[in-house]
Amino acid sequence: MIGLLTANWRYKLGSVVLAGLLWLGVVEETELATSVLAPIQYRNVPKDLEMTSDISDRVRLDIRGPASKIGPSVLADTKVLLDLVGVKRPGERTFPIDRANVVLPSGVDLDRSSPSQVRLQFEARMTKLVRVAVRVKPRGEPGFEIASQRVEPAELEIAGPLGRVENIERVETDLIDIDHLKRGSEVFTVHAYLADPQVRFAGNGRVTVRIDVK
Repeated sequence: MIGLLTANWRYKLGSVVLAGLLWLGVVEETELATSVLAPIQYRNVPKDLEMTSDISDRVRLDIRGPASKIGPSVLADTKVLLDLVGVKRPGERTFPIDRANVVLPSGVDLDRSSPSQVRLQFEARMTKLVRVAVRVKPRGEPGFEIASQRVEPAELEIAGPLGRVENIERVETDLIDIDHLKRGSEVFTVHAYLADPQVRFAGNGRVTVRIDVK
């Protein structure tokens, strides 16, 4: 029996000392509290609906935990992850922000969030073709005029929330300066512009404009 206890006693003693040091480190580690701005992310976003709510993309989280767990590098992956799997139709949905949907390191607790919930508005998605209007800077030199202009494509497809898209009838190009063009024609490649931030082009929103001057 004594032989079993004394065999490899150096390794056994070292294991006991190491375990004691680890226990002391856990017990004596200071608990700290801090705040962090966490991004809001979404999963299972419905493909035929658009989120139209004007909400912040970040939430302030008040958290507490061991000092080694709440350093900037450890908290780098902290986020609020909202699951939209239950959203099937247009309308309002409120989502609480709690420990169930906040991603934190193990051992870190959430005290509160600000805001404590977010309300999202969902609207049906709509696409349609709208006319492209060409904007040309007035010539500073008299005696020349635009004989013709042609834009390709003449229409661009836009997409976004139904209530926003249905009110848009045309999009305008960036301003084209033709002061250097005395006669003949030139082709310009420019972008069209959408003023509504919730509406977007289905493609790149770029058009080609041919202008003839006489």
